[in-house]
Amino acid sequence: LKSRGITDETIKAFRLGYAPARWDGVQDYLRREGYSQELAVAAGLLKWGKDGSRGCYDLFRGRVMVPILDKRGKPVAFGGRVLDAVAGTNSAVHADAPKYVNSTEADIYNKSKVLYGLEQARRAIQNRDRVLVVEGYFDVISLHQAGHDEAVATCGTALTEEHCRMIRPLSRRVIALFDSDEAGLRAAERSMPLFVEADLEPYRLDLGEHKDPDE
Repeated sequence: LKSRGITDETIKAFRLGYAPARWDGVQDYLRREGYSQELAVAAGLLKWGKDGSRGCYDLFRGRVMVPILDKRGKPVAFGGRVLDAVAGTNSAVHADAPKYVNSTEADIYNKSKVLYGLEQARRAIQNRDRVLVVEGYFDVISLHQAGHDEAVATCGTALTEEHCRMIRPLSRRVIALFDSDEAGLRAAERSMPLFVEADLEPYRLDLGEHKDPDE
């Protein structure tokens, strides 16, 4: 986090953490706190082995952890960014591990109805009468740290009508600030009709030679 310029204040504000590079680090902690395996699996923190006979293992291993909050400010899910220094050097984190792992959907978490950073951004969106919609967690975090605290992101999914309905009461001005690669351009194109149908005033901010807002 420090190598990416993330300050201690930002780490605390976004409640960033770490999942140890172990198969049972989270599981052992939850067991000591009195939580059952079944509940931890339902919450998307543990997964059953493929054949079921080997028990559970941690979904998040060797990752920087980003909690995703609901409208009450309560954690309902997590995003985990693999640490390059750990991947491939530890049996619990394979060299070809995906860059991000996100919580699976559960009774308390529907990613089509959650915008990452919305609770931290709500006041700034209303005060500035605009919202920046970006792709990733660290785009939001970096923009907030840089003073653009009206930024939010979808949680590893495409923009939905429900996302637009969440934005509409706060501001009608929405700025798509997606990555400048081909996928980001396609995402921006797909988002525009949704914004218009939700009676929002959409813009797209061109990053030029930079690949994403964080950069």
